This record gives sequence, structure tokens and C-alpha cells, in this order.
Amino acid sequence: MEQFKIIDQYEQLKSLGDPFRSKIMMRLIEKPYTGQQLSEIFELSRARIHYHLKELEKNGFIRVVKKEEKNGIIQKFYQSVAKGFIISSELLPHTKEISDVTKQIFIETLNRTETRILSAP
Repeated sequence: MEQFKIIDQYEQLKSLGDPFRSKIMMRLIEKPYTGQQLSEIFELSRARIHYHLKELEKNGFIRVVKKEEKNGIIQKFYQSVAKGFIISSELLPHTKEISDVTKQIFIETLNRTETRILSAP
């Protein structure tokens, strides 16, 4: 896993700007998950999770890191390609809009960290 990935296309920025995809990314930065596992965590259908995973994979944010066969079904484990993401300065003509996206990512990170701290033994 890379330390940072540079976001240099608007389509990538749009994809990661979705609040739910940001939540998925927070999980996939920590460790690999299958679509089924994410479906159970977020209490959403596998089809909806699969749609978001395909969007993140298409834009280069995640990749399949492992495949396992379970009861004749191949499970794909997805993980983030980097620990963090940096927005290219060429995509920053509207600093206010981008700053809101960045704030949302930071808020999701803080919320996830708070949850983990509070649930620690």
C-alpha cells in the first residue's frame, strides 16, 4: 500500500467526494474487506455495496488484494491502494468546494477513530 495517492482527475474527486464512499474508504484503509462483510457492517444490500466498490475500483482507489473460495463462491477482498489521498493543485480552482470535501473526509476519519477508542478494552 502506498503512503499517498494523488487525485488528479475530476472523476476521481467526484467519486471520493461521495460521503458513503468516504466511509467505505475509511474501512478499507484499515484492512481488507469483502463486499459481504461491508454489507453487514453498513447494513446495506450487497448490490449497493458492490456498486460503490466498483466505482472506487474504477477510479483507482481500491484493488482486490485476495480471493478466497467459500462454498463454491469466490470472495474478493478489497483494500485501499494508499493510506491517504492528496488532491492535485490543478484541480483546485474552487478551493471552497474542495475544502468541504476534505473536511468531510477528516470528519469521517475522526468519527471512526472516536468509535474505535470508545470501544477499546
